[in-house]
Amino acid sequence: MKPLDQNFLTGQSVVLGEYCHIVADSPQGPRGDDSRNTELAKDPSNLIVCCSTCHTTIDDSSLTGVYSIGLLRSWKEEHEAHIRRIYEARDVERSIPLIIVGSIASTPTSISEKSARAVVLKKSSYSRFPSHEAFRIDLGSRPLESDPVFYRVHESSIIDQMDRLSRRIAQEGIQHVDVFGLAPIPILALVGYKLGDRIKTTVHQAQRTGDSTWLWPPSPNPEGPSFSYTLPNLMAFRAICLAVEISGVIPPSEISGLVPKAGLGTFGVPSPSASIVDCESVLEEFSNEWRKMLGEIHSASPDIVVHVFAAVPNSLAFEMGRSLHPHACPRLVLWTKVNGSFINALTL
Repeated sequence: MKPLDQNFLTGQSVVLGEYCHIVADSPQGPRGDDSRNTELAKDPSNLIVCCSTCHTTIDDSSLTGVYSIGLLRSWKEEHEAHIRRIYEARDVERSIPLIIVGSIASTPTSISEKSARAVVLKKSSYSRFPSHEAFRIDLGSRPLESDPVFYRVHESSIIDQMDRLSRRIAQEGIQHVDVFGLAPIPILALVGYKLGDRIKTTVHQAQRTGDSTWLWPPSPNPEGPSFSYTLPNLMAFRAICLAVEISGVIPPSEISGLVPKAGLGTFGVPSPSASIVDCESVLEEFSNEWRKMLGEIHSASPDIVVHVFAAVPNSLAFEMGRSLHPHACPRLVLWTKVNGSFINALTL
């Protein structure tokens, strides 16, 4: 899909749309009908607007069997229904897509702004209208996550960028943030922490199956996951190591000894899975239990430091940071696995 009012190469404003007939205006034309050509020649119900390339394609004599009357009419009806939903929408909130991308396990990630905007409209049933220009945080390809300066460089940059986002939200009267993130867990937690819960936010989770990557599956698990946690005697330690096992398991042997004299706690689900976040209520349940645990830790020992070792989906990594209250939560030290070993990445 491309705009019909702008040249793709030059950027100049120019009308590129052409009226196309579903049923041709002559019997010899594409999808011609002897009995209806005259009747439908100028009937708006028989017209669609295409660019010249698509017009030529659908009218090609060798392809008229592919681009049938039924198919073209279904496209027209779908597009008109889409426009009606936009114009009939009420109590609409202004939203901005917040897109965070960076390499995961040395594999670059990407998220289309156009796809993000479409997901916001569809998931919200047109009650949120995303701004045309998303706010992007792109970690790029350098430095590598294994580089000792990786997190220090990006922490400073993210703080600056989130300050810019806050100003834009205020200046443009934005009421909602829609988050799409594919990046290392500590980065997503940091962005979530900087955004906080001062503005309404929807965090989206990429699905591993199906054609619609960012849409919820049609049949989520009806029971949903059960989040729970175990904590050591908080009065006996100045630090604890917390294994957060949602999408995978973290063996105690991988984290023991990394923090001297630390207690060991866990937060997780009975059966960790990468596809566990399959509806919005899972995010809410996770955040509620995560906040409950952090509040319990802070009440028992305000000065304790929690070292977090997390195997979690991207959306939950973001919620881990967004759920932190600056004055009522323990200090979190986020560790991440690089080249098979955990490293100390960021402190929130």
